[in-house]
Amino acid sequence: FEVAALALAPTLQTGNKEQVQPFLTHAVKTNGRYAAFGFVDTAGAGFDSSGVVINLSAREYIQKALKGENAMSDPVVSPATGALVTVFASPVKTPEGKVVGAFFGSIDLTELSKKIGEVKIGKTGYAYMLKSDGMTIANPNKELIMKDNPLKNEKLPPSLRQLSERMVKGEAGVTVYEYNGVEKMVGYSPVKSAAWSLAVSLPVTEATAGLTALTWISLVTVVIVLVLASIIIAWFARGIARPIQILEKAVNTVADGDLSETHMGIRTNDEIGRLARSFKQMVGNVRALVTHISSEAEHLAASSEELTASAEQSSQATN
Repeated sequence: FEVAALALAPTLQTGNKEQVQPFLTHAVKTNGRYAAFGFVDTAGAGFDSSGVVINLSAREYIQKALKGENAMSDPVVSPATGALVTVFASPVKTPEGKVVGAFFGSIDLTELSKKIGEVKIGKTGYAYMLKSDGMTIANPNKELIMKDNPLKNEKLPPSLRQLSERMVKGEAGVTVYEYNGVEKMVGYSPVKSAAWSLAVSLPVTEATAGLTALTWISLVTVVIVLVLASIIIAWFARGIARPIQILEKAVNTVADGDLSETHMGIRTNDEIGRLARSFKQMVGNVRALVTHISSEAEHLAASSEELTASAEQSSQATN
């Protein structure tokens, strides 16, 4: 809102051309994106920064500015240069709030079209702009500027004309249409400071290229994660299953009557490790019990032999 700020300058309130003219010239030099600045009195008559005398009383944006409002024009032909411009106008007021004129600045739409033409989306995507009646006011193709109106161009597909209708209504969104056999995606949004709409168009294949690459990256990542997870799970499963297999083998050995081997090599401190130690202790106790029973049996056998001998001696003595 440079124009509104400059309109506050006390110099403009004088309306004196000899004082205002240098101010306008200096303003153009310090605000490079404006093609010209100008001042008009309450009757709409005045001059611009080049000293050209003008009368803009019929212009709607000047009428709004003289009523105390900030205004912006649709693209118009400059009476001074003949170029296609858009004009921003603001009221010039005295400290008491009385409107004594209007200050305006014009921007050459050639520069706007150039800026929009520099917008690159993907490889072939581009931007363009429509004004409120559907007329193209900015496009990389300069032949379309102020000549092509998609609303009235019957050569365009219905989907593209419907898109243009939504744009001039001030809507915002994203849509897909087909033109010359190419499916294109368009994002559009209104320019709030003017009754214009800006759109960006590019082929769907280019728009989804990044998504396709991301999909493949995601799939590869998922596969790698699954493989690593499988390896880790197999390693843990093996770590759990191996002690159980060793313990099973030891139980089968004891079941076959072999109590000699009690070393299983299981040193973990989990449930299986505690079970293995308890089993080892049990086998040791059983082996000790068997050894004790065997010893007692041998002692009993010796006693039996002595008793038998004594019985034989008694029998002989009796005879």
